[in-house]
Amino acid sequence: MTSNLLGGQRIATLATVDDDGLPHASLVPFALLRGQASLLIHVSALAPHFGYLKRRLQAAVLISKPEIAGEEVHALPRLSIQADIEFIDRQSPDYAPARDAYVQRFPEAGFMTDLQDFAFVKIKPLSGRVIAGFGAARKLDQASLRAAIETS
Repeated sequence: MTSNLLGGQRIATLATVDDDGLPHASLVPFALLRGQASLLIHVSALAPHFGYLKRRLQAAVLISKPEIAGEEVHALPRLSIQADIEFIDRQSPDYAPARDAYVQRFPEAGFMTDLQDFAFVKIKPLSGRVIAGFGAARKLDQASLRAAIETS
C-alpha cells in the first residue's frame, strides 16, 4: 500500500509551521529520490513554505488517493510522513540526480529547474502512518518508509 501511494500519486500536502507557530499547508508535486530514500519537492523562494522550511528543517507530508464520487471517503488510502528537510545546493553532487528525478516525473517542469529562485528540497522520512482503509491503520518506522521509497 505504501509503495503504491508513493509511486502512484504525484501530489502531496506539505505541512509546515509558520513564524508565529501556526500550521501552514501547501499542495506540492513530489518526486521520489531513489538511492537517497527521500521525497523531493521543487520550491520557489517566493512561496511562504520555502521560508518556513528554511527556518525549521522539519515538515510533514500527506499523500492520499483521490476521492471517487459515491465511494466512502473514510476508507481512502493515505500516508502521512514526518520528516527532516534538506535543501540541495546547486553545486552539490546531489543536485543533478535530484533534477533528473524531478524532471523524469514532471517533464513539463524542466524549464523551472533553471530558475534561480527555486530550490530542490529533500524530504527525509523519520516516521509515518499508513491508512489502508477504514480501521486499517499502522505506524511506519524510518526503515519501512525508506524501503517503500526505494521500491516504489
